[in-house]
Amino acid sequence: MKYLFDGIINYHMELVKRWKKVGAHMVSYFDEFAHQKGLLFSPKLWREHFKPFYKKIFSFIHEQGMYTGCGLDGMTLEILPDMKEVGLDVLDCRQPTLMGIDNLATICDGKLCVKSSIDMQTTLAMGKPKDIFREAEELTRKLGGRGGGFIALVFKWAILEYPEENIRASVEAFNLYRKEIK
Repeated sequence: MKYLFDGIINYHMELVKRWKKVGAHMVSYFDEFAHQKGLLFSPKLWREHFKPFYKKIFSFIHEQGMYTGCGLDGMTLEILPDMKEVGLDVLDCRQPTLMGIDNLATICDGKLCVKSSIDMQTTLAMGKPKDIFREAEELTRKLGGRGGGFIALVFKWAILEYPEENIRASVEAFNLYRKEIK
């Protein structure tokens, strides 16, 4: 297992060098460690095998003068403090209501930027524009007014069809609230 992880780390370090060479400012990863109710394996197992990987690769990215990003789906609250500890700069979160916006604000505590959309599995998929505006305001106020920052993400996933009025409401709401928070 260690041999495999070392090979993966070396591969990623070469990719990071290439991104640096072409002028990138951040390198992001996307991982699947969880489902809707929690991690796919114990936090102890994650800390033993995956945390050292992220610490090594995030340190290398920082040494290159770039930021780190990571998208995590599902209920990953248990490992967010660990991700912050090993150098994560930007958490990409597409399910903020699953994680709990207050929980994200507490864990990130102005030291970890959150890049988030309106919750892709609940509000964006089944809500109404008024729900989109309410969630956009909550995300912007609770995460954007803190030192770590907030990046609003609006997307239309190619696989899922979201109501067009919800996509439009996402753009309008985030544009409205970003101006109010400054």
